Formats: sequence, C-alpha cells, structure tokens
Amino acid sequence: MYFYRILFFILLAQLFDEAKVFASIIPKTVSKCRSIQGPEACEDIVIHHQSGIAFMACGSEIGRRTQWWPPIDQLNTQTQPREQPWIYNLETDEIFPVSLKNFPKDTDIALHGLGMYVDPYNSNKIALFFVNHRRSGSVIEVFDHTIGTKELIYRETVSSELIVTPNDVTPVSANEFYTTNDRRYTYKQEKLRQFESDTGRSWTNVIFHSSKNDTTFIAAEGISYANGIIANWNYTRIYVNSVGTGETIIYDRREDNLLLEIERVHIGVAVDNQSIDEVSGEIYVAGFPDVPATFKYLLDPTGKSPPPPVLIAKISNVTKKAHPLLGSNYQVTKVLETNGSDFNSISIAAVDRKRNVILLGSILNKGITRCDLE
Repeated sequence: MYFYRILFFILLAQLFDEAKVFASIIPKTVSKCRSIQGPEACEDIVIHHQSGIAFMACGSEIGRRTQWWPPIDQLNTQTQPREQPWIYNLETDEIFPVSLKNFPKDTDIALHGLGMYVDPYNSNKIALFFVNHRRSGSVIEVFDHTIGTKELIYRETVSSELIVTPNDVTPVSANEFYTTNDRRYTYKQEKLRQFESDTGRSWTNVIFHSSKNDTTFIAAEGISYANGIIANWNYTRIYVNSVGTGETIIYDRREDNLLLEIERVHIGVAVDNQSIDEVSGEIYVAGFPDVPATFKYLLDPTGKSPPPPVLIAKISNVTKKAHPLLGSNYQVTKVLETNGSDFNSISIAAVDRKRNVILLGSILNKGITRCDLE
C-alpha cells in the first residue's frame, strides 16, 4: 500500500541531499512561544487581520493516523471522518470549534487546506474555502461567516473531474478560487500513482474555478507535487509551493485567470503551506528538511516515531527588479529551524504583523503554538 510513497520520499531525500539541504540542522528559534490546547491536527491556518480571528482546518490525530486521511494514505472507508474547523481569537485567547450551519449532517468532513476571502465592502463578512477529502471524492467546501459569530453557514460544494487530489485552496473573490492538485492520479489509480511518484514526474497543477460562470480549467501545470497556495493582497500574484523541487513558484495572474510563471524561489526543503505578512508582503513558508524522518513520522500509526526536523523560511522582495547577472530579486532567510523536539511537524506558520504573532499549526500534533514575531 505504501510502496509508492516510500519511493517518493526516497527520491525527495536524494534530491535534497544532493543539494546538501539537511546535512546538518542549525538551530534557530523564535521567542516567547506557548502551546494552546483544544484542537488537533490543524494542518492550515488563516488569520482575519482586522479582528485578530484565526480560522483553522483541524482534525483528529488518531483518526488521521489510523482511519481516513488520503494525504498520508490512510484509506479505511469503513469509518466516517467528522473533522471540524476551529476559531482562535488572538486578542482574547479564546479558542473553540465552530458549528457548520446547513451542512448536510451525514457528509464526510476530512479537512486539509484552507483559504479566506474578505468582503472588500464589509470586512466582517468573509468566505472560507476548505479542501474536504470525502470518501466519495475530494471537493472544495465553501462557507460564509460573520466575524463575531460561532458558526459557518454552508453555501456550496465544488466538485470537478479536474479537482482530483486537492491539497490547498486560495480564493480570489467570493465565488472564485485556485486549488492545487498534489498528484495527477488518486489513490484509486494506485499503479499510475505509483509510477508518477517513482519517477518524480512534474505532473501536478493548479486549477481555477469560478462559480460565477461555472467554469473550471487548468491554470498552471508542470509542477512537482504542488502543495500550499496563496494570493497576494490584491489577487494579482499567486504563490505555489512545490514539494518535489523545494521551491515557491511565483505566478502573475492574467485577466483570463491563467497563471504566468515569473520566478522560482529556492527554499531547499520539502515545502508545505505558506502565509503572507499583511504589512510587508513577505511570505512565510513551512517545510521539512529531513524527508525520510518526516515520512517515518507521518506513517507511524502509533505516533511514537520521533518528530522530524522543521523549518520556517521567510521570502522577502529585496529589489524592484531582478538583476540580469545576480538573478532573483527575492531573498530567503531562516526564521526557525529545530530538530522537531520542541515544534512538532509544523505545516503552517500563519503571521499577524499587527499583533506581532505567528501561529504554528501541525499535520498531526495536538494543539497549536503561538509565538512572538520578531
């Protein structure tokens, strides 16, 4: 069952080892961190900066390790997943699960990536987009929310033959979004999926969907294991993390919603999700320097394997235009790197510059971590 996954991680390990990415872990940490308990396995986090409210796509650590969560090949279809979004208030420290109003009661909820759109005319009105791995097929669930309430109001489910293995999602309007497929083939196409992984194919893509005119199409392709995706403040630029190449790919968004690649920023580790500093525009990327250790930890149903090393990198725009000889106009600096003993399997580092806070979420860990942002 896990043969293709094993070979995929071996391939990644060889790639990053050749680049001498994780030959050694050089510790660097952030200050004044504390654990906030309640939710589990909060793989993705977005922050509503006007209010200081964080929305989290969370789940069950045990459920993901032993029952149903396709991203790590847990495929027990006999158990219905019933995961839940959570809210955390950065101002009051209150944390609680949210109810899903009008969402079909018997529908699977197995959450992954998360995106938020803020109404430009009323910042208290937002739309939340969740990747949901239903047993019948993965979809994007869309909810409306009013800041200050404790419920998400179900609006629609988006499914498409092009949305096959969604990992993350970023909206560009209340009715439009981009989502990454991290594989070309689903777990139901095991042999083809195995071949894709064994040979390190750049077969994944970014899908655009509009509910305004009911269109869905491939916006960008040729990506090796597309993962996290976000948009800048005015939705003119899209950032996609490629696990297979250890890069953040930067695209310009065209008027027809196709994506034009303009640059690749080398991070050098298996990159997961990312967030944007709402003030500076800097990008914070979470990643895993030691691919074999990450693989061993994620696929251990007991949860007893040592947590893998983690890294958070910051991408800054240091010049207005790339120099023809010096190359990239982006600089990558290390924000955090540890052996994993103090920060467990970080998949997202969500930044709020207004309050100088960074929230760390994890694929499988209990709780979230709040740190001061320097």
